Amino acid sequence: MNQSTSLPLAVVMLFVVATLAAIGCYLFPAQAPMWILAMLFLPAAWAAITWLPRLSSRARQANCERKAGDRASIHRALILAGVLMAGALALALIDKLAVFGDSSGLIAERASGALMGVILVVYANDIPKLLTPLTRTRCNPATEQALRRFAGWALVLGGLASVIAWLALPLAIAPTASIVAIALALAALAVRVLWATSAAKPHSS
Repeated sequence: MNQSTSLPLAVVMLFVVATLAAIGCYLFPAQAPMWILAMLFLPAAWAAITWLPRLSSRARQANCERKAGDRASIHRALILAGVLMAGALALALIDKLAVFGDSSGLIAERASGALMGVILVVYANDIPKLLTPLTRTRCNPATEQALRRFAGWALVLGGLASVIAWLALPLAIAPTASIVAIALALAALAVRVLWATSAAKPHSS
């Protein structure tokens, strides 16, 4: 995702979060401070990241030299934070308005758990692109690339399993199944890293 795509999406997510927070503030004025805080958090964070570095001359120079890829990374982080906040606000509104009757709380709990799995999938898909470029690493590029791909696939599958657990299993066991799925993905990744490390030792001597 480049800057030309990430910037409009970040703006859209800020608008979605602000709209949901405004609706909550209007419908539940007793909790207005919470909704207002949710409305202002992302714009304040974006402003801080963008403008605070310009307060000093050295920081202004570094900010001017910031690559477009760095700005796109900031936008991606804002998009992801916006998805999380929008999902949390939407689920809070569903619960408070009892959109689905007495089962609204259970639906909100399932959806919030599934949302965490979706976020993990998104992160896992993007993590290899955000790491240090292969040309700057001291490791074998082929080995490093293989590890990154394995890490991405392991965490994507763990996240998908977590989503399925929250949506399909009984609510009494869904949280445990979700944790087990992610733990297995992390364990597989740890074993793969140890195997690659042990395999590389003879070549380093």
